[in-house]
Amino acid sequence: MPFFVVHIFPGCATLLLSAWAHMSTVQCTSTSQHYTSNFRLWLAFCIKQNINLTNIEHWHVVAFIQLLNQSRLSFNTILSYMSAIKHNLNKFGYSTSPFQHPLVLQMLKSCAHNIAAPITVKVIFDVPLMHSIIQTTLSLPNGPIYASLFLLSFHGFFRISNLVPPSAKSFSITKHLARGDIIFAPPGAHVVLKWSKTIQNRAGRIIQLSAVPGSPLCPIAALNRFLAVNPAHPNQPFFSTASLPQGTATQYSTRQVLKTVLQLLAINPSSASFHTFRHSGATLAFQLGVPLHHIQAHGTWQSDAIWTYLSTATTNVVPNAFAAHISTIPPSSHN
Repeated sequence: MPFFVVHIFPGCATLLLSAWAHMSTVQCTSTSQHYTSNFRLWLAFCIKQNINLTNIEHWHVVAFIQLLNQSRLSFNTILSYMSAIKHNLNKFGYSTSPFQHPLVLQMLKSCAHNIAAPITVKVIFDVPLMHSIIQTTLSLPNGPIYASLFLLSFHGFFRISNLVPPSAKSFSITKHLARGDIIFAPPGAHVVLKWSKTIQNRAGRIIQLSAVPGSPLCPIAALNRFLAVNPAHPNQPFFSTASLPQGTATQYSTRQVLKTVLQLLAINPSSASFHTFRHSGATLAFQLGVPLHHIQAHGTWQSDAIWTYLSTATTNVVPNAFAAHISTIPPSSHN
């Protein structure tokens, strides 16, 4: 995959090209030239993603390995790229510790066994983009309803099937979120998740959410604003409202609103879906350094060994990390 991105970040590109020239004059063996060639792809990747070489994180390395894996390179070739990158980063005094992160090693292990890479590089709703999504959603008719839905999914890693029914007639009190299933208590709320395809034995789960005071991305404030003008019985769908044709938000109406919002933000609607909120929330938690077993517990992801982790997972780790991080980032317009 060619990278012709020198003009994207001129200052960074000039510095990196100077480094390339320096390496070419100092290193003359075939191995060094091979390392330099491989390192060029990493530098081009960093330029394209606007990654500062002094601030490389493990998820940057995971994304790069994903790129190599998608190009169907052999495992030995991928290892050669990793060796070249670490060699040259060490040479120029940059840290290589992210390359030893357990999830980087897990990704390499997956490549070694020809397993499809577990992390897909796709559109992710980061905090600035979430600000734009919520701002745009609030400008639409019935926007506060869907803004609270989007924030609930982002913070709780919920699937659309957890929150709203396919239609008003198909609402099930044993499966979908009802008005009585969110209990507000400082510092946020407890969401009773009664059903999910990954919860064994249909045992249910309590998912905690934290308030983010003063932030447009606060899920608690958004839910309270919705409830204040839409009273309903505890056994009715949570997003019951007389302002919608079916009397409640549905999976179809929710997807249509998100599609409209993405189009208004000049984002291809086919590149994201409601499920992107779930993936984006988990990605943010991962980038904030939340241990993997806490992320799995918060999002009810399962594996053969997950139950050994759930018993030790502290339920407020994810919401506390979100509240602390989001409160430091002011709203910004999406370009």
